[in-house]
Order: sequence, then structure tokens, then C-alpha cells
Amino acid sequence: MPRRPRFCRVSALPRCSYFKPNGIAMCDLEEIELATQECEALRLSDVEGLYQDKAAESMGVSRTTFGRILNQARSKVASALFEGKALRLCGSSECAYVKKEGLVAVCSAGETLEDLVDSVCARAKYFVLFDRKTEQVQVIENLTPSGRGAGREVAEKLISSGVSTVIAGEFGPNLEQIFNDVRIEMKTAVGKSGREAIESL
Repeated sequence: MPRRPRFCRVSALPRCSYFKPNGIAMCDLEEIELATQECEALRLSDVEGLYQDKAAESMGVSRTTFGRILNQARSKVASALFEGKALRLCGSSECAYVKKEGLVAVCSAGETLEDLVDSVCARAKYFVLFDRKTEQVQVIENLTPSGRGAGREVAEKLISSGVSTVIAGEFGPNLEQIFNDVRIEMKTAVGKSGREAIESL
């Protein structure tokens, strides 16, 4: 069975989504896609000027993996520049995510912050996302079937939502490892509502 890709942390996204040669219609151009993690590698190395070990740490990957991502990105950019191709920035990627500071996910028994925190993260009925900066609330129903692999699917759902903190009654070992890898904070809360758990952070 092939290994799932490791998640890469992304701290910023480009302000535009396309670059193309001047005076040529998009329909007449070949397109190269620069994935989200490739954009981030270029930003850290060539804009921020970080050494590869520090840049790799920022993305939460090994130095070898960062070097591979960076080389792929530079090769694509060079090909677009010298062969006159369009460059689409931040294409879809299952292994890259943007973490939003202050975005908290409550593993909840109900659809509101007044409901109790669910006992087990992977088996929570709902994930109530609360932005501590804007106080906006978003509700995600947990449709992941229970059983082997449920923890990984839940982790991918929450990571792709951009959460920086997850609150639950408890976390399984698989979830703990994944969240630790991507530096998502885990908080346990028993017998509290989602709002009470957030207020105690």
C-alpha cells in the first residue's frame, strides 16, 4: 500500500493565481501548475532568504523533502519563463495546508458551542470551528465512517480547514501523531461545553 504524503505547513499564499507571457491568449498557451507547497518553498528560500534547514522546519518536512520540493518548483518556473508557458500558482495539493492562527475546532456532540465537547475526537458528531479573531462559527458534520483509518480522515478534514487548535475529550494515538507533526495544538476538555472549553484556553 503506498504511503500517504506528509502534510506541509504553508504560511502564505501568492496574491495572484496566474502568470503568462504578454500578448498571447491563455487558450494558446501550455500551462504549468505550481503546487501550493512548491510556492511556499520558493517563498521561504528565495523571498525570505531562509537556509534550507530553517525553511524545512517551517514547512514541517525534512531537509531532503524540502530540497526536492524546491527543485521541482524552480524547474517549473524556469520552464515557464524560457519556453513561454503560463504558470498557474497554488494548484490543488492534498499534502499542503494553511494554518489560521486563532481558528479552533471543537469536537462536539451537537451543532453549537453550547453543546458538550465529544468524548473522542475521531468519533465526534460535529466539528464546530470558531475563529477567535472574528468570532465566526462554522459547523462541519463528521461523516467519516468509524473503523480503521477514521483518525487519519478526521485529521485531514481538520487540517485542510486550517485549524490551529483542536479540543476534544481525548485523542487517539494516530491523531496525536499527525497533529504533533503539523504543530496543531490539542486540548482536552471533559464535561464542558464548547464555549466553556474555548474560554479556558
